[in-house]
Amino acid sequence: MRILPVLDLRDGLAVHAVAGARERYRPLRSPLVADASPTAAAAALLELAPFAAFYVADLDAITADGSRRNFAVLRELGVLLGRRGVRELWLDAGRAAWIGELAAALSGAGVRLLPVIGSESLAAGERPRQLAPAGRPHALSLDHRGGAFIGPRGLDFDAAGWPPRVLAMELSGVGTRGGPPLALLAALRRRALEAGRADIAFYAGGGVRDAADLEQLASAGAAGALVATALHDGSLGAAALRRFAEKAAA
Repeated sequence: MRILPVLDLRDGLAVHAVAGARERYRPLRSPLVADASPTAAAAALLELAPFAAFYVADLDAITADGSRRNFAVLRELGVLLGRRGVRELWLDAGRAAWIGELAAALSGAGVRLLPVIGSESLAAGERPRQLAPAGRPHALSLDHRGGAFIGPRGLDFDAAGWPPRVLAMELSGVGTRGGPPLALLAALRRRALEAGRADIAFYAGGGVRDAADLEQLASAGAAGALVATALHDGSLGAAALRRFAEKAAA
């Protein structure tokens, strides 16, 4: 199972995400770094394990209709990731029109950009392929808060139209140490199988606390998990991370 370390960006800084209440997010404070510099935070996380992919949520782009405020930071992150051997950056930037431009810049650093289409960013009746850059592979984040789906009506049941990578995202669990969204993951996997979609890799987002949670997710069929708080507070140590990285590479 793949572990994707997460960075949330706002106004050029890494911020600490808690329960999806974005108006209350504050600059990151972590024993791993001296300040809230996104590149410093990413470099510190990469010291923990050989991650193959990184996940970034550009909150300015998500909440301000595609803001370019963090574009330069994302480009710097791409250079750092490429230098450290990370080959894929998953990016949720809402409805940003500059995804193709950033993808070209990151390609020069040896990093492939995978746009993440958050269901919360879709208009009524819209489907993820309409927002994704033409011809570019993408992931779909099926966003939930407190178990309630956030997005176009019916998309959470339209498994036939989901892309091959789907995030079971419980925003209320982010940064809360409340445990991973196992019930949501099970429900989405069941809908996919009922639609004949055995090809979808599901990733869990929100609430991962420790290695035991990751083991549960792996047993429940998750292909991977997004993790942030448990990395910064040491609940997921280097030994456990390397063990999962080795399993994913095997």
